[in-house]
Amino acid sequence: MDEEGVAKFTIQKQMREMQNQLQELNEDLESERDARVKAEKQKKDLNEELEALKTELEDSLDTTAAVQDLRAKREDELKDLKQTIERNQKTFETQVADMRGKHTQQMEAFNEELENVRKVSREPFL
Repeated sequence: MDEEGVAKFTIQKQMREMQNQLQELNEDLESERDARVKAEKQKKDLNEELEALKTELEDSLDTTAAVQDLRAKREDELKDLKQTIERNQKTFETQVADMRGKHTQQMEAFNEELENVRKVSREPFL
């Protein structure tokens, strides 16, 4: 029976060791499951953040494009206004030159008429 007792004791010892190993493996498995769940959650959160950043970038690019379009339109409007001002200025200068010419002619005519009136007034009446 001694051999039987030693064998029984050895088997019980091996069983306890195997149970301890099984317990450790179960704990490791549970820890790995928790870590996997945590990693999956972080992955999901990062994907959501990435999508939000992509959307924000697209919105920003759309806004930038709109601002550039608006700026181009404003530059075109400014160019058109400058051209209009230049045309109006040339027209104005031409009109002023014409008016000065007419004024000079009229002044010459008035001076000539004045001279004639003076000549007539100096001559004695017959």
